[in-house]
Amino acid sequence: MESIMENNELNLHVRSCIRVDDKLYFSEAYFNGLFVMDLKDFSISFICRFSEEYRGKLLLHGGNAIRYKEVIYFFPACTKRIHYYNFITKEENNIVIPFMQDNEEFVVSGVVKKDNKVWLFSANSSNSVFVLDMKENKITKAEALSKMMLSYKKTTNFIEIPKEGKAFTYCASDCVLLEINVEKEQIKEHKIQIKSVSIVSVNYHNSKFYFTDAVSGDLYELMWSNMNLRKFVAKDTEMDFMEGIPFTNCCFADDNIYMIPCRSKHVMKINKNTGIMEQAFEYPEGFQFLNNVRTFYKPPIMLIVEIEHSKVWFYPYGSNQLLIYDTKSGQVTGKKMTIGIDKIFLHDGIMSENSPESLKYFCSSIGKNAEKVVSGDLQGKKIYQAIN
Repeated sequence: MESIMENNELNLHVRSCIRVDDKLYFSEAYFNGLFVMDLKDFSISFICRFSEEYRGKLLLHGGNAIRYKEVIYFFPACTKRIHYYNFITKEENNIVIPFMQDNEEFVVSGVVKKDNKVWLFSANSSNSVFVLDMKENKITKAEALSKMMLSYKKTTNFIEIPKEGKAFTYCASDCVLLEINVEKEQIKEHKIQIKSVSIVSVNYHNSKFYFTDAVSGDLYELMWSNMNLRKFVAKDTEMDFMEGIPFTNCCFADDNIYMIPCRSKHVMKINKNTGIMEQAFEYPEGFQFLNNVRTFYKPPIMLIVEIEHSKVWFYPYGSNQLLIYDTKSGQVTGKKMTIGIDKIFLHDGIMSENSPESLKYFCSSIGKNAEKVVSGDLQGKKIYQAIN
């Protein structure tokens, strides 16, 4: 993909992230890597590869990360492991999700955190629900919920209302909003009269639910107290070089609603007076989408969005810049999230005894004696860099 590599610098793309004080920890979208970005100067450091996963693993984690004390948990998208990282001891490890077939991978659709427990909802056909006890690092299966979820097909993402210990999702096949009490393992149905054949996401803000249409891009607003429904129209949406879902989701800042682009070329803003979406801002100089030469996976333009006071942070997913949009001034700033290629492939593992990435392992595989090939760390790292 053009725009991934620039002058031996690798553009990074955020799949799952969380802030800890003035640092952002994130999982890379297109290969196996854990990174940290200093939010004071936007410098980025490579931490490690996630354990038991190969280097080129695509979409390793879902768009969820949770902090519990000094530990960050990353939940699976294309694996059966929950990875976690202790940012105090700087140790990484994983927990295998049990109760699954040998070749089955868990695809997380949503997580709900309450106290020291996390409920993991699956996007797989099995619709299984698992419970992670973060205090004990143990996983159990929510048997009753898993059986009940089998009755519902084509559910959207799961959203959480942590204080109530509830999750919500929309079931398109039955046109119902599901209210799920995770602790009691109970489900309540709410019939929603949305005139849409496909809803890609559901969101919640200020006692209102929001449903994004996967085909038209229209947004439906549901007032939870009286079930009144309002529609915001995506009119003349300019799409990128391929057809598909216009928006992945929506976000909320300063009483405004912004549409997060999937195939739409622009971030859109809801005009509440007219009920029509308008372009929110122009992209800064140097911003570009990934030229998509992959045929098996077409990434959305954006995915992870975070609100910080009156600023909206759009983390790069199918583009080459972090965008920081100031809702007060209307200004948008682009920040590169890059790292030197040598910073990723040269790390302490090269000199370890048994790592497949070590110089000793490489020398052994080609029938050489490691001690005769190199003398000292520096020489070994230079050879390793040349090989890569």
